[in-house]
Amino acid sequence: MQKDCPEQTAVWEEDSVSPIARLPGEILAEAFCWHILAVCSAAERKLYPAKDDFICPDVKPSYVSPPAPYSWLRIRHICRAWREVSLIYPELSTHIFLIHPECVQDLLSRSGTLPLHIYMSSSMFTYTQMSNVAASCGLLSAHFERIYYGSVPIPEDIVYSQPQPLMGGISRLMVLELNFWKASNPTSPIISNFTFPQLQRLTTRNGTIAALRPMLVSHLRVLRLLQCEPTSAENLLAILRPMQHLEELVLSNTISGEADWRQVRDTYLPGLRGTVDLPRLRLLSISERSALTGIPFLYCIAHPPSTAIRLSFKRLSSWHIRHGEGGCLLRLLSAKIDAWSDLDDPSLRSLRVGTSRGDLNFGVIVNVWRERLPLSALQNSPRDSTFFQISLDTDHKTFMTGLLHRLPLADVTAALIVDSASLWDAVDWEQLLSHLRSVEELTLRYEVFYTVQAEPRTARGLCPQLQVLRIHECAVDKPYFAVQQLPPNYARLAELARGIVANGGETLSVHAEAADWVGTVKGPPAEPLGQGPQTPRHWLATWVSEDSGLRAGYVDTWECASGGTVYVCTLMLYHYETSITSFEA
Repeated sequence: MQKDCPEQTAVWEEDSVSPIARLPGEILAEAFCWHILAVCSAAERKLYPAKDDFICPDVKPSYVSPPAPYSWLRIRHICRAWREVSLIYPELSTHIFLIHPECVQDLLSRSGTLPLHIYMSSSMFTYTQMSNVAASCGLLSAHFERIYYGSVPIPEDIVYSQPQPLMGGISRLMVLELNFWKASNPTSPIISNFTFPQLQRLTTRNGTIAALRPMLVSHLRVLRLLQCEPTSAENLLAILRPMQHLEELVLSNTISGEADWRQVRDTYLPGLRGTVDLPRLRLLSISERSALTGIPFLYCIAHPPSTAIRLSFKRLSSWHIRHGEGGCLLRLLSAKIDAWSDLDDPSLRSLRVGTSRGDLNFGVIVNVWRERLPLSALQNSPRDSTFFQISLDTDHKTFMTGLLHRLPLADVTAALIVDSASLWDAVDWEQLLSHLRSVEELTLRYEVFYTVQAEPRTARGLCPQLQVLRIHECAVDKPYFAVQQLPPNYARLAELARGIVANGGETLSVHAEAADWVGTVKGPPAEPLGQGPQTPRHWLATWVSEDSGLRAGYVDTWECASGGTVYVCTLMLYHYETSITSFEA
């Protein structure tokens, strides 16, 4: 066997030494610091998209599990050089998840007196982790003054435990997220004895105004109050009035009570002036159960016309619309929309409108942008990029029709329309398309229930600048719909789409597709309905008798806003419950 020459052996020995061992410890520590920060940021993200995020009915979201919070600790076990660096440099022990008390204790002891970054993850609120989180918070309480960035839970065990020695001092906090485990928690002794001269961003969940008083300082730049104990609008406005540096205000289910409509009509509307001036506000987001709470409060905030507005409401009933509150709300919103005329460029360039159906109502979400977005961005653009957004659940389409009429849509060049509530006739699509006089790229997605051929509807004058039209007929996501007679405007969007194609010139490019669970657009099979006319009750009874998997069923009825009667048949299976919606004129 041929022996290796000494020169070759020397080269192999030199190459066998890991190049990473030759790096100075400072450079290696810097690389580790960025790796730890990336892992912690990813582990803190939500696993699922936010509830109000827009998802097309036929586009399934992709869920990516975040990394384990302390997966970065494996760098201590790669080699001796890595371990020495990770233990010597205290800044590598300043990023802490409050989930494993032993890890928290180790990192606190190795971080010296450096500022701390505290993180949370969704797994911290599981039943099996609650005791670990409470123990970790107890270890952290002695180091509260060192926290620079904090996403901190306030467990009930800490709040109601035996009194601890009073601590106090000046906090280093600049960014803080507090998550109270109960909205009724009193002021935490960890917080009440500190001052916060550097605090700029405050987020709290399930908190109370009393517990947050020490941190509601005038120099805040970001304030997010999420699912806090409701407080009166007057109290909240008094807290906001000194915050002249505020750039972002997010309120979610925090305002108590609905507006006194006599006061709204007699006091707010004549002057149309806000009661709190926030001159630096860039984002105002209000999410409340009732539009009767959120929209009057929106009106009370004076802000620059460039402020992005995001609204989400769960309830606006036909009763309120019939008694005049709907028109009053539209006037309040119109005052905000009219202020856009003071912008250097008040044009809106992109529009996204989507509908969704529920058992008793439908939802409409409208997004507009000041810049033109491609289709991919319109489909997947996150909520934090939109200039104006309103999401509303209602059982009457008058309010949304009036709002869409007031939006300045004449300069929109790209639009995406998704109708998942065609049975409700939620939006006057023809009127909406008549406002899109400059649209060049239009995408229509709508549900198809039956094989009934939609006839082209006269669409002359609609979208005269249109260059690209994409039509996607989405399959209904429930396999059975017992429908005696469809509402008059059920297929309006499909008819308009065909009418635009028929009237389009040679410059119009059309892309059309249809898909469902078998690859073509079809309705429910005719066999279960039997021969001749059948009522939904009869059809349900027949199905229950033929399917042994059904345990019971019942039918609810109510009047539909567009005329006729809507039936919802609730079927209780062995493992789940589903609903079947029908319409009878």
